[in-house]
Amino acid sequence: MVRPSYDSALEENLQSYLKSWGPINWRSIVDHPKPAPDETVGRLLGALASIEDDAFYMQVKIRYTGAAKLAAIRDFNAIWLAEESEHARALAALAARFGDGGMPRSRPHGVWFRDRQSLLIKPFLWCRGFNRTGMLAGYLTLGALQEFVALTTYNAIARRVDDAPTLDILQQIARQEARHMRFYRRGAEAVLMGSASAQRFVRFALRRYWRPPGIDLLGYETWFATFSPLLADPSLRRAYLRTDGICAALPGIGDLGIMRSFLTRYDQHVKVAPARRVAPVSV
Repeated sequence: MVRPSYDSALEENLQSYLKSWGPINWRSIVDHPKPAPDETVGRLLGALASIEDDAFYMQVKIRYTGAAKLAAIRDFNAIWLAEESEHARALAALAARFGDGGMPRSRPHGVWFRDRQSLLIKPFLWCRGFNRTGMLAGYLTLGALQEFVALTTYNAIARRVDDAPTLDILQQIARQEARHMRFYRRGAEAVLMGSASAQRFVRFALRRYWRPPGIDLLGYETWFATFSPLLADPSLRRAYLRTDGICAALPGIGDLGIMRSFLTRYDQHVKVAPARRVAPVSV
């Protein structure tokens, strides 16, 4: 059987990643005094804990793409899932430090509890299964974008808190997300290079289906309400817009303006949506 041209590049990428993987150090926070209650920070951290915990569901989508058939992807995902799960535990503990009574109500993690667009992605993945290279490229490209949004969000929250243990843990998580992003981006570059069909597939999929992480779990309304304190910061918005630059730098993808379009949608929502308090989560 002939190995794909990108197979060795993915394996080299994995070996590079394996040099620095490992659990974050967060459990000692129980030994530190709690900071002053901050409902906004607690709500943000609680939402992010739920989003990180959604990594288990994402494994279902990865199987649909067929990407997990490659040894390098399968080995990376085993580690990625362990690290993301630990992020969820750490963030839930941090949310409790600030008071998580304002944690947003998320949907259950199963597919039938997600919003309509998320449900449409499932048959799309089934129908597009014949384009294995395109699906692999799409998975890696999406991973790079989502990890960038995640680490940018963690850095933004870190700038809001005055609590040394929380700051340290958020920085640890952000660094780990940056390593995830590097794996995905390098993999996407290797798979996209020289494959016009994969490039067309990824451009279509991103234009049609891309959204920041957490929206299919929380829904637009709750996501907007939860993250609005961050999106009011012009520096974060500028950082988020680098998502479009990541797309533009990938072979054959170009600047699709997906983050610009999303922020425009958020701004339109803010203009018409009445102010409301996010309902507390019930677990």
